[in-house]
Amino acid sequence: MVLTKGTFVAVVYVILLSYPFYKLSQIWLIAGIGEALVFASLNGILFGAALLMLIYLILSYWPFLRGYGTKTKFSKMCEMLSDTFSISLPVKKILDYRLGICRDYARLTASLLFTVFPNSKIYFLTIPRHVAVAVKIKDNLYVLDQRLPVLTLEKWLMRWGQKKAKIFVSEVSWGSKGEPVEISFKRYDTANLTGFSDTTIVDTEKLTSELVYQLKISQVPEKGETEFEVALKNYAACYERDEIVTYSIVRAIKNRIECEFCSNVEKISKIKVEQRDKDLVVKVYLSENKI
Repeated sequence: MVLTKGTFVAVVYVILLSYPFYKLSQIWLIAGIGEALVFASLNGILFGAALLMLIYLILSYWPFLRGYGTKTKFSKMCEMLSDTFSISLPVKKILDYRLGICRDYARLTASLLFTVFPNSKIYFLTIPRHVAVAVKIKDNLYVLDQRLPVLTLEKWLMRWGQKKAKIFVSEVSWGSKGEPVEISFKRYDTANLTGFSDTTIVDTEKLTSELVYQLKISQVPEKGETEFEVALKNYAACYERDEIVTYSIVRAIKNRIECEFCSNVEKISKIKVEQRDKDLVVKVYLSENKI
């Protein structure tokens, strides 16, 4: 009989939670009371940690189960606990939970790219404890690592403090009738950091002009302006004089400003991007005279 994933996780919990009682009884009978108390304390810590972890997961997942019946809640909770210990989740579950680890985000990104560009090649970059997706444009790899901005391969390695990464390539195989058969996945190359300088000079004027165009800001000072600052940590360290990188940074800043100011974006009369070491700071001026 083959154990299902959910059953396996349940068995692991049972063993983990019952082991302290078993070990305590064994040591009590064999070694005596003194040594038994030491082992009981250690096993009590393990038992308490396991129990607290289980309670924490249940409380964290409980909001996802609103609107379900009791039996369905129990079934869904077991499924979510099982998925917590899965090495990787299918795309559907990533979208359902809106949660995942780097491997899940990489798979989701690759799936979206294959949907839009089915004949393209998608690259996976792996370093210790992390994986990301990249696309090749004019012989250059650009890394899409969960959120903007897009990074060049060298900048991505610098950001993670790594000197090299393994590269795998994935592409769709097509049948004789033009139907997709499978998605291949194979070792492609090894990337090495080629000694990039840790000092980056950002063209803040270009970023400012692009941001003004994206947000449709007049850049005309007005009376009664209120100044705000939006700090973007390590954005300067991500910068390169590359059109794709620049555009992605502008989009990331635009998204951040729209998130920070919501409907007040229409009140922005002036904006300015400045560099502060490895960070970018966006000065935003709001006019109370605008509707």
